[in-house]
Amino acid sequence: MDNASILYYNGVTAQPTEVSLRIQGDEIFLYDVDGLPLKAGFPLSEITCNRIGRMSFVYLDSSGLHYIQLPFVDPFERQITHEIGKKAAKNGTQRLMRQKTYTLLILAVALSAALYFFLITMIPFAGMKLINVQNEMVIGDKLHEAMMKEARLIGNDSDTIGSK
Repeated sequence: MDNASILYYNGVTAQPTEVSLRIQGDEIFLYDVDGLPLKAGFPLSEITCNRIGRMSFVYLDSSGLHYIQLPFVDPFERQITHEIGKKAAKNGTQRLMRQKTYTLLILAVALSAALYFFLITMIPFAGMKLINVQNEMVIGDKLHEAMMKEARLIGNDSDTIGSK
């Protein structure tokens, strides 16, 4: 698809160049007004698009130095956002990150709550499997004896009834 109202910024000079664009396979190729290629193709997988007002900025590389500026109503703008959308749909992480922040926050809270309740139910079960009843009784007796020694040192009345 050719269009002469598209401006290309090459990252070296501040002066844009009028270009026409073509999508061939998985790459975008830039041509000057005479039809000569400006640079090797840019892969669609590295391209991002940003809309500001009535203009769209299409960043052709990950550094953001090479980009094109085109009107929002340009047919190529719709085509390139469609192509970028198809590439992004293949990557689940990018698709998830495009969701609203509130949705991701609710998802994180729900997963945290699920993990919390899972651990709450698993810790007593694991404790029963790791410590048998006899060991638990020995530990309880030792704790009772230590508390009674501490109470006598402080001067409190000792437990004469006890738990035995």
